[in-house]
Amino acid sequence: MGEGEVAAFFEHALDLLAALDWEGRFVALNPAWERALGWPAASLLGHSLLELVHPDDRGATAELMWRGETDEAELAGFENRVRDRSGGYRWLQWNLRLVEDRWYASARDVTGRKWLDEQAVQDLLTGVANRTAITERIADALARLDPAREVLGLLFIDLDHFKVVNDGRGHEIGDGVLRAVATRLRGAIGDRDEIGRFGGDEFAILVGHRRDPAQVLEVAGWVLSSLHTPIAVGDEEVTVGASVGVAIASEARIRAEALLREADIAMYRAKARGGRRYEVFDRAARAEAQRRVQAERELRGAVAAGQLRVYYQPIIALGEMSVARCEALVRWMHPTRGMLLPEEFVPLAEETGLIVPIGEWVLREACHQARAWRRAGWDVGITVNVSMRQVERPGFVQTVRNALRDAGIPPVSLCLEVTETSIAEHPKAIAPRLEALRSIGVQIAMDDFGSGYSSLTHLDALPLDTIKIDRSFVGGIIDRAEDRAIVAALVSLASQTEMSVIAEGVESDALHRELVDLGCEFGQGFIYGVPKPAQQLSLDGYSQRVHPGVGDPLVIREFMRQIGIPARISG
Repeated sequence: MGEGEVAAFFEHALDLLAALDWEGRFVALNPAWERALGWPAASLLGHSLLELVHPDDRGATAELMWRGETDEAELAGFENRVRDRSGGYRWLQWNLRLVEDRWYASARDVTGRKWLDEQAVQDLLTGVANRTAITERIADALARLDPAREVLGLLFIDLDHFKVVNDGRGHEIGDGVLRAVATRLRGAIGDRDEIGRFGGDEFAILVGHRRDPAQVLEVAGWVLSSLHTPIAVGDEEVTVGASVGVAIASEARIRAEALLREADIAMYRAKARGGRRYEVFDRAARAEAQRRVQAERELRGAVAAGQLRVYYQPIIALGEMSVARCEALVRWMHPTRGMLLPEEFVPLAEETGLIVPIGEWVLREACHQARAWRRAGWDVGITVNVSMRQVERPGFVQTVRNALRDAGIPPVSLCLEVTETSIAEHPKAIAPRLEALRSIGVQIAMDDFGSGYSSLTHLDALPLDTIKIDRSFVGGIIDRAEDRAIVAALVSLASQTEMSVIAEGVESDALHRELVDLGCEFGQGFIYGVPKPAQQLSLDGYSQRVHPGVGDPLVIREFMRQIGIPARISG
């Protein structure tokens, strides 16, 4: 290649070519520098490369060049960031060779490739590491762990009630909260620590090598403190807390997946204990997790194995002392533990999603029982508790339609109860779903009103037919004037808005009399009857009869009696 060809190659090469003196000052550059970085070649001559290098990369660049002067004649594949004329930085990949006292270099702009690499390991919404990247970094940190000198901590973070923000204020606000949370978490951790987002509202923090577990717990405390103050997103202020699970590794043999699982178990324990706290994984947590796994496995098979039962408790019309409805209450006849009440397994069903098939089974069973009562001549409606997991499912209205159709009962016979807590957490999301159910003739009740999230605005804003006053208020109407006043106000409000009121937890004659004096329409409690299987529930003396009509079982039975034909009319 002649001199002219060399000059042409230097002039037209796509790579950035340069010659630098032994101190790193530019001696010659080709036009590709201007095309890539905007700097005219002539303007850089005599200036040091280090003047353009990003401050974070400057030390490493200088060290490699100095090392090359003494130890190596070539440096290949070295990458750093170099400032362009607009003030931004481009990633360059260098190949350099030292010949006597001069560096000859070629560089290639790899900014696009670096950007793609970052996207592969970065969570696009928050900018922190994604699930894959943080898991790999946990594994790397475990591999480097020196158990004799240090411990490694892992925090698994789940925001408390974040779904309320997303459903109630929209995903745009929710995304803003997640970005702000990531920023706050970055501020709460040290330079040795790393943060990643696992998806949704879950984050993980790798607490770099510490001397003892107390230092890991200190970071967990900082994380919780960072989320105490409200988060501003646009014109909105959002308050979120967090449940934090802490797992501590003091040996390198543990795998990253196992450490994550331990932190996740501890997080669920923190959430079960009210949230806004951290819990540390220990032997008790492991045993608790094992029990939970076993219980979930058993609960999954309970429906198929015929272990679930529906018990019924009467709801009494206080004026006539008749049964207006019966509430369907699920029980689990466990093969070794005996009969389990809802509080012993429904929370687990909620967490695992098993509440959906269990709830649908209870709905179908209750509707068929209502049909049996109607065919026997008893005008008794049925009340069924439903979970937000059920209500949120797109096909839930059709599920209710199918249950009513298969049982052959009118929709007005069915009342669906949703807890006040669920309504308060999802007011905007739940209203149209409840309205859709009401539109087919089903009645809607708010259960446990006053149990902690009370707000009269819910009564006005939601499509409700009935409110059930929580037993915590009802039990105090004799001794506490404020409780009596609240119940009286609710009874009055309900009468003006054509809603019904059911007082829960009526367990004495005195409470019954007070409720009648207040004009309360319905009552439910042990004084009227404990939950029982349908075949053990006596409706005589309480119930109102179905209005007789053509084809009514009572009319047929009475006719056959009069003409002397014994008959047993059944479903």
